[in-house]
Amino acid sequence: MDNETREQIALICYEPISPVLAEPGRGLNECFHTQAAKRHEFPRYGSRKIKVSTFKSWLKAYRKSDFDALKPKIRGDRVRPRKADAQIMWIIISFFKHHSFLSMFDKTLSQLV
Repeated sequence: MDNETREQIALICYEPISPVLAEPGRGLNECFHTQAAKRHEFPRYGSRKIKVSTFKSWLKAYRKSDFDALKPKIRGDRVRPRKADAQIMWIIISFFKHHSFLSMFDKTLSQLV
């Protein structure tokens, strides 16, 4: 996920908690229940319904670490598959070596080897 997408997702997370940050006296639960009734559109994830507890966790994260806390974390296993043992990887690699017309996988294949 690129930085721009992470930034857009963080902005979408910030939007429902911003009224609470702007007006500290405003009712937290009332505001979040109103937001929970709506669907929120996220890049890459689509339309989602968010629970009140999620809004509260976003608010807590924002207060603790500012705007960067709302950005999705970068995965540690971006390049490697999560659950593929050596035998499965060998099968995949040999398949793409025999079917070289699938050249769009060359870059990914070279990263896996």
